[in-house]
Amino acid sequence: MLVCVLVLVACSCGKKKDTKSSATVDASRPGPDQAERQRSVAAIAPAYGAEPLAGPDGVDAYGLPLKYVNRAAVRAMLFAKMFAELTAFFNKVQDDFEADQARESWVIDVGDAFDSAEPELNPSLHAWVAASPDSFAPYYARGVYEKAVGFAKRGGRWAKDTKPEDFAAMNESLKLSEADLDKALTLRPKLVAAMRKKLSSGRSTPTLLARALKECPGCFRMRVAHMLNLAPRWGGTYEAMAAFAKASIQESPAPAMKLLAGFVDYDRATLLGAKPDEALVPIDRACALGEYWLFLQERADIQRTRKDFARARADIDRAAALRPMDPGILTSRAYVSTYEKKYEPAAIDARDVLRMEPTNGGVRGMVNNLIDGLAYEAWQHQTAGRTKDALRVYELGLELAPGDARLRPRYNALLVGDAGSAEGIAALEDEVRRSPDDFALLQRLDYALATQRNFDRVIELWTAYIARHPDDGRAYLERGGAYTQLRKMKEAYADAKDACAHGSSQGCDRAKRIAPMAQ
Repeated sequence: MLVCVLVLVACSCGKKKDTKSSATVDASRPGPDQAERQRSVAAIAPAYGAEPLAGPDGVDAYGLPLKYVNRAAVRAMLFAKMFAELTAFFNKVQDDFEADQARESWVIDVGDAFDSAEPELNPSLHAWVAASPDSFAPYYARGVYEKAVGFAKRGGRWAKDTKPEDFAAMNESLKLSEADLDKALTLRPKLVAAMRKKLSSGRSTPTLLARALKECPGCFRMRVAHMLNLAPRWGGTYEAMAAFAKASIQESPAPAMKLLAGFVDYDRATLLGAKPDEALVPIDRACALGEYWLFLQERADIQRTRKDFARARADIDRAAALRPMDPGILTSRAYVSTYEKKYEPAAIDARDVLRMEPTNGGVRGMVNNLIDGLAYEAWQHQTAGRTKDALRVYELGLELAPGDARLRPRYNALLVGDAGSAEGIAALEDEVRRSPDDFALLQRLDYALATQRNFDRVIELWTAYIARHPDDGRAYLERGGAYTQLRKMKEAYADAKDACAHGSSQGCDRAKRIAPMAQ
């Protein structure tokens, strides 16, 4: 059974920011260890070639830009070792922010592209620092990453249920994060996003807050970080939150400032997660102040807990429209879709989350349910004769769980069908000669030939196809599978890497698994 969605700060783990986690922790059960919390849920292909700044021109009702940072594209630039381009993009969004404080979220989100704890990020970030030692950008990114590592090591359980060694490991990572964020601020003193990242650790010192607000009196999300630090659970009071919200409206003409008053009721709502009918009252008051994605996301989670899926769907879709490609919102929407038994859209959202946050705890908690649901949906398509629909759903599931026994055998059998006989293979060969660029047709012939272990012919087919379609990652994946069967592991590894580079998540997973065998 899926668990209710609560705010991560309610777990007393110190991670306070204007976003939400995606799962609660059952304190009566042993939690995953540090290594498990840092393990990627699935090896999803990076978004190579995507624009790092996406969306339309113009502004919303609060004067904030409709364009947004595509975190998946930013991460892909790091994996492609595009250090110069990455540094230039960080400089651009910071320059844009310094010219217009309404672009505050761009600098926050470009850093949060690395707000994930997988160990594979570490060497790439160190390489970027080495390549651009005089730029704030890699230090800022690495500081965000190290903070995520720290909280992953600590885990999301209550303090009384957390091991001392987990606290110690967290503190070591937070020290590294603090040093990197301070270095970034030394190199770029107006990097308010780094100040906010420090504030979201609970470090709302008067000096740091005053410095941030002096540099950016119109920064809304900076003030949100401080508002969350003032919550009673962190030793503050609702009176102090209300006073800060009132003062912010007086200090800044930014239209969004009126929303700050809603965080008192937002906090009340998050503390009533086990009582959704009661929680609905304060979150409705917060939403009445104006459309804000975080309030809508919280209300969607409450409505989902109440099993009012229609209202949950309306709120979470609106939140996603206001803040596109936000990992927390997409995770919440995936939960809603799962409860609605709409497994394919749920899996698409989960996959998009993992492209940005591979260690996302909410997706980790739902992935097995998703695979069960996808297997069911694909089988329904298959038995109804909707072969293309079935294959599409199986392939989506295999992105999340490449070797899953609920998916792989059915997928393979569906591809081969009745073409595994000599007569069937001969018929497929004739069709391929007539339509050599029909990927699905080649794939059927590939799997039919594999039943005869004719892998040399499979390699020949895909090599010819790749010569005509060098950017089709699926073809490298298929040819690499034939090389693997022939134990030509260097060739198989090269194809897996090429498949990953051209968008195949299964290629990424295979490259990771067979790398030691290719040495």
